Amino acid sequence: MALDLPLPHQVLTHAHWTLGHEKMSKSTGNVVNPFFALDRFGADTMRYYLAYDGGIRDDADYDNDFIIGRYKKGLQGALGNLVSRVMRGKGWDVRRAVMKATSRPTPKIEEQHIEQRESIANLSDSTAILMDIPDAGEALRQIMRKINTTNAYMHHCQPWDLVTSNNSKDIAELDRIIYLCAEALRVCGILLQPYMPDKMAELLDMLGVRSDARGFDNARLGSDRDYGLPAVELGKGYAGVLFPPLRSDD
Repeated sequence: MALDLPLPHQVLTHAHWTLGHEKMSKSTGNVVNPFFALDRFGADTMRYYLAYDGGIRDDADYDNDFIIGRYKKGLQGALGNLVSRVMRGKGWDVRRAVMKATSRPTPKIEEQHIEQRESIANLSDSTAILMDIPDAGEALRQIMRKINTTNAYMHHCQPWDLVTSNNSKDIAELDRIIYLCAEALRVCGILLQPYMPDKMAELLDMLGVRSDARGFDNARLGSDRDYGLPAVELGKGYAGVLFPPLRSDD
């Protein structure tokens, strides 16, 4: 007001972080050294954890075990695993799947594929609504639910059972499954950039998404016809994986 500037129309405040369910306090020594946490887990992992578990209305309790749990279950086990399954899978071609899916009208498909398509198509709009509230934590949890359902979708469809077939219908089905899994990764990768900018840059490089095709407007089903060839070496084993094992779980 003293600077004669317009006042904010909305102010977002968050709840407290506790440690051992007690208020953090320098005087009692009940504190967390953020530099140690950043050195151990990395900025992207810490951003993810704080956004995922942090509360706007209710306090959240900080614990290294919680960070490790979120990393192993959500980042390494769900997101990282899906990237490896799709991009390192033997017997299918992500680029071919993208080209086929985006170069012709969508054929009549089974219910399982319709659900996967519709959930990808609706994700950016529903995420935008949550960001506008604003509730960045629920937006993040929603995106990660899409990663989990895509893992379940891929497991249910079992594309690895189709790779040896020479039947044209089986090949078309294989490409359809791989495309819908890759699209989920691409859209989620774009939407996750505010939380994990460095890791999502790696993910989008793995998918071969151009640097000028990573904006919010690109986070829509079928909006990118050009990806599918990795822009980086994918490696083997732990080499090149998006979320490798933590240096220590202690």
